[in-house]
Amino acid sequence: MSKKALGLIELIERDHRNLEALFEKLRSAILTGKAEQAQTAFLQLQVSEEEHFAVEERIMREYRYPHLERHKTYHDSLRKTMLTIERVLLAERPKNLHTDIAEYIAETLNHIEEADNPLQTFLRDKASDAAKEAPHKSL
Repeated sequence: MSKKALGLIELIERDHRNLEALFEKLRSAILTGKAEQAQTAFLQLQVSEEEHFAVEERIMREYRYPHLERHKTYHDSLRKTMLTIERVLLAERPKNLHTDIAEYIAETLNHIEEADNPLQTFLRDKASDAAKEAPHKSL
């Protein structure tokens, strides 16, 4: 497998671990009623997630991932949900926001399982195919 493909897979996996840590930080702040910490954690999550989506979409375009449009549609849906949560968290601050956050976290983790894991498999297959075709070239 090429070093570049391995690096891309590792980048995606590292992003996922970072996002999961930010989800936990946000969830904890909300459950303990720490509004400022929740806002900070949410903004960190929002920036990190958008950066992650942009990287994934660039990789999918570069490698001509056949499910790019469906995957991007999923990202767009998550972006839209983030904006809704942002309005609620930063403006209205309802007491039961933790339910909305929990649903969003579940939706995002589901996205990782259903959409991002197949992308990583696709990249591994591409790298394997490239290695078979030209053993001394990298992707």
